Amino acid sequence: MRALPAVLLFALAVAGCGVGRDFVRPDPANVRLGKSTTAEIRMAYGAPRTERSWTRTESDLKSETMSPFGGAREAGIVSELYYYYSDRFSPSAAPGVNPSKSTTFWFVNDRLAGYLSSSSFAADPTLFDEAKVASIKPWKWLRADVVAALGKPSGALVYPLVSGEDLQVMSYYTFQFDRGAGQTRRRVFHVLVDSIGVVRDVHYESTTRPIPAAPATSTVPIYVPPPTRSRSR
Repeated sequence: MRALPAVLLFALAVAGCGVGRDFVRPDPANVRLGKSTTAEIRMAYGAPRTERSWTRTESDLKSETMSPFGGAREAGIVSELYYYYSDRFSPSAAPGVNPSKSTTFWFVNDRLAGYLSSSSFAADPTLFDEAKVASIKPWKWLRADVVAALGKPSGALVYPLVSGEDLQVMSYYTFQFDRGAGQTRRRVFHVLVDSIGVVRDVHYESTTRPIPAAPATSTVPIYVPPPTRSRSR
């Protein structure tokens, strides 16, 4: 998932009591992988916070970051819609963590090919048990086993953002802006499964960074013209 600049994340986290419009995180019950269009997602979610699109060429395939397993060598137009919502006065999933949620949708030739979402709200958390990640082994686990161990995934990718039409990536993702600890934490676990539910590959990423200092307020001098003096007669 394309990361937002740290300074922008800081500004989003500290701004007001609420930023953006609340939304229901996507899952197979409310979005259709391979079928939903950008217009349908816009109708359901409203205007995105950011969006972009690009032509999917051979060079782009090598730099795509949606999945560590690589995608199909299929050209097309990729569109990305990013949604964000925070409300720091709502209950959080963990002490000191700013309650927020985000979702990124990816489309190839105007068909939904994947999404990735995160939430640190107490009512809708995407936390997963990282201690269980190491036990999930390719060719030994099934999709149902992963769901039983970690819960429902918060992201998914299908062809052509995966290399074969019989493959799918299920993703677990959590991002926390922890004021108490003065750091941000990002955890993402990708699981590649085939059409019969066998785990083919796994990939885990974990990063912790200090919260950047708030941008300094610059003082801009304001020119104040001297009072107009009346001419003496």
